[in-house]
Amino acid sequence: ISFQYYYGPKIKLIVNGWFNIKEGNVFTSENINPFYISFHIKNDVDDYRMINHLKKYQPIGCRDKKTYNKLLKKGIKAYFSGCITTTLDIHYYQKENSRGKEILFTDFTFGYFPKADIFIKNLKAYDFANVTYLSHGFSSNYSQIERFKIADKILKRYAKARLVITTKIHAALPCLALKTPVILVNNQYDNERFDGLYDLLNTIGINSTNKFEINININDSGLVYNSDKYLQYSSKLKKIMKNYIKE
Repeated sequence: ISFQYYYGPKIKLIVNGWFNIKEGNVFTSENINPFYISFHIKNDVDDYRMINHLKKYQPIGCRDKKTYNKLLKKGIKAYFSGCITTTLDIHYYQKENSRGKEILFTDFTFGYFPKADIFIKNLKAYDFANVTYLSHGFSSNYSQIERFKIADKILKRYAKARLVITTKIHAALPCLALKTPVILVNNQYDNERFDGLYDLLNTIGINSTNKFEINININDSGLVYNSDKYLQYSSKLKKIMKNYIKE
């Protein structure tokens, strides 16, 4: 996702998302004034042109600590910014009294990870006989506009859901912003994607030490609630982007 702001001869661009930078592929031009925030690089940063480019626009806000450490090793100033999806409350947050009763399973079904099933089924405050199943997977034939419309509809449902259980970190992180109780279930720790973000969530699954762990906040009524640890990053993200747009 990139947000564009036009001024003078250049495009002012907030650059964020997941990038796999091939050798020799410097993906910005002199006509763009990029601002890197919530930025992830899948591969190692070895191309000297890309290193010099990122140094020109440092410090780089990194979505995860894996990217943060990669950039530091190359002498690039960086900081852990967290994921930009934790700022989606700006447009999608619903007041608590408008929250419905819908329980959403996003790319999750019972049987995916039996150890997790046992704990979830014992959450007696919820009726898991009536759940709605969603998926973040869709046909590549959809246009970009159609994809945005699908994402918009899903986010509006997350904003009103009573509980979301998902295997997708990019379902879980937006739910933090929307203050929708969410549980991330994983049967394998993804160091590339989870590092720095996993601890912000309610989780059931394999942690960074390759051990099974349940880390979920539950109140006296048996209801799941989210930690507010993400706020230290999302609040800073909002402030940084707001100041950048005003420049």
